[in-house]
Amino acid sequence: MSSAFPLVRAADISPFIRWQRDNGRPIEKALALSGLSAAPWEVPDQLVALTGVLACMKAMSREEGPDIGCRVVSEMSISELGELGALMLGGGTPRGALTRLCAAISAHSTHEIFSLVPGRGGLIVSEQMLLGVDAVTLHIVQQYVAALVRCLCNMTGVAGEPLGRIEISPHPELGVTHLGNRLGHELVATRSGRLSIFLADEILDRPFVVPARAVRLGRPSKGWRPLRAEGGFETTARHFIRTMLDDGTASVERFAKASGLSLRTVQRRLAAEDTNFSKLLDDVRRERAQELLSASSARIGAVAGDLGYTSHSSFVRAVRRWEGRPPMQLRRAGRLEGG
Repeated sequence: MSSAFPLVRAADISPFIRWQRDNGRPIEKALALSGLSAAPWEVPDQLVALTGVLACMKAMSREEGPDIGCRVVSEMSISELGELGALMLGGGTPRGALTRLCAAISAHSTHEIFSLVPGRGGLIVSEQMLLGVDAVTLHIVQQYVAALVRCLCNMTGVAGEPLGRIEISPHPELGVTHLGNRLGHELVATRSGRLSIFLADEILDRPFVVPARAVRLGRPSKGWRPLRAEGGFETTARHFIRTMLDDGTASVERFAKASGLSLRTVQRRLAAEDTNFSKLLDDVRRERAQELLSASSARIGAVAGDLGYTSHSSFVRAVRRWEGRPPMQLRRAGRLEGG
């Protein structure tokens, strides 16, 4: 299990939200469950709580059917995955794309790993969640991943079914038979918790023939770095606190719910790293205040509101405590330093 706060890029939920929009469903509920205030394609690389994204997927499976993880995937779904999708498409072939996926997934999600295992005449693509989830959610996630791999292979223009043997966690009531027409010809239920997909060399090395809308041939953009490598729970938790501040509802209760832990367990986890929620919130507010005061001309009161302060005076006191000077002086100093 990963010790990080469970995070994922907003783009991960894009195919689900887009499917609802395209099929005339209201997207507000799905956005709220995912912890988003706007459609994920507007800020695809925003970090959101993985628990919220999983809750949205499970809710959709109840309302739209147990194969929704397959049905939301379209021919453009790889490019919907933001930075991760762009990097994959830059691989040129399914093998190149999947190799890049394995290297980059830690910058996309804190609790998911991919690996490529050599097999006779091909590779086995393996995916595993590092977060304990119920059987229905795991089934939805794995069929979604398998459908994305199938979509990637289809971008080569291959005729026929590109996926070989698939070992997938079954739905607790329906097993895997309901996916037979969507994920190839050889579906096998597994209790290992791991998804495994065999791809033949002839599929893996075919070049993509469908033009990619966004292809990144080089390294990921600055700031798109491994999340799990940054440190423990505290370090990754800061990302989610920043997300909470961006939509104005930062609270320890919401923080604990998004972590998938009880409030008491969260408090113990932070205490073990010699911190607490109030200190983290204060630290992130300080970082955001410095950014907003130096990079925008917004009124001080507006900045205070953006950071969750109930009054102008309380924000001024906080800035004085952090910086030893009031917000306007900090703003002027920041602009002078920036040239």
